[in-house]
Amino acid sequence: MIDGELPLSRIEHDADALSRTDPDLLTRITSGRFILVRENQIAADHEGLVSVTADDIPTDMLTWDHVSYLGKTDETAWSALHLDTTNFELDAEGMPYGDRRLTALHHRDYVSLRKIGHRLTGLESGLATMGTALGAWRDDRKHCQACGGIMAPMAGGWEGACRDCNLVTYPRTDPSVIMAIRDQDDRLLLGHASNWEPTRYSCLAGFVEAGEALEHAVVRESFEEAGVEIDRLEYFGSQPWPFPRSLMAAFRAWTTSTIIEVDGEEITRARFFSREEFASEIAAGNLTVPMSSSVARYLIEDWYGGTLPVNRDGTGNEW
Repeated sequence: MIDGELPLSRIEHDADALSRTDPDLLTRITSGRFILVRENQIAADHEGLVSVTADDIPTDMLTWDHVSYLGKTDETAWSALHLDTTNFELDAEGMPYGDRRLTALHHRDYVSLRKIGHRLTGLESGLATMGTALGAWRDDRKHCQACGGIMAPMAGGWEGACRDCNLVTYPRTDPSVIMAIRDQDDRLLLGHASNWEPTRYSCLAGFVEAGEALEHAVVRESFEEAGVEIDRLEYFGSQPWPFPRSLMAAFRAWTTSTIIEVDGEEITRARFFSREEFASEIAAGNLTVPMSSSVARYLIEDWYGGTLPVNRDGTGNEW
C-alpha cells in the first residue's frame, strides 16, 4: 500500500489480471473466498467485510453470471458473488423458496461502502471497492448498447460479450474533479447543492467534460459553480467512487477572487470559512461535513489541520 492513500484507493491484494482469461479460472477460485455484493452494497458485520466459501453458495450460482474474480493474496483467491434480490422470494407463509444457502446469503447485513470504507482494512477496502464497481457495471449493462442483446460476463467478470452480435464491452470509469479552494486569508470555500439538507456543505466538484484535462476541469467547475477564478492548483490524490463508476481526482486550489456568484441551480449557497468559523458552525449544529470515506472529507481535514470537531451534543458532524 502507498502511504497516505485515500480509503477506497487502498489495494493490498494482487489483482492477478493475467489469470482472467484462464479457461480453468472458475474451477480454481472455488477453493477461495467470496465477498457478497447486492444492489451496490456489501455484506459486512462489526468485524469488517463478510466472506464465504463455495460450500455456502448454491451450485448454480458458481458461474460468471454471478461471480467476478477480484484477485489473490498469497494462496487465497478472492471473488465477488453478485446477488440479485429478485432471486430471493418468499412464499405465502413467508418462507424462502429453494436453496437455504441462498437464504443465508441474503440474510446478511448489507451496507454501502460509502458508510464503512474508512473502517475497513486495506485488503477489505480494495476487494470491496472492486466488487462494488463491478456490481454496478453489471447492473447497468445487462443489454448490449449496439443491438439490445443480453450481455454475458467473461474474462473473470471484467468483460461483457453480447450473445447476439458478440460486441465486447468493459467497465467504464467517469473521471471527475473535486477541489479544496482557499482564498488569500487561507479560508476554505464550501458549497451547498440544491438537493441537499440545509446544513450540508462540501468542496466544489464536477465531472470532466469530453476532451478536457483535469486541471482545466478544476478551473471551469470553480468558475461555473461559484464564480471564482483559480490562480494556482496542485494535485492531492485520487480515489475510485463506484456509485456507480466515478474516479475522483482531488486538488488543492487557491484563488484571489473575493466575490462568490453561485450558479443558483447546482450550487445555491457558497461561502469561505475560516477555521474558527468552521468549528463554530459545526459545534452549533449548523454545518455537517462529508462522510469519512469521501475524498472531500480528507481535503477538508487537510485544510483544517487534523480531525474535525464534533457538534455540541457529541453525536458527530457528517452526512
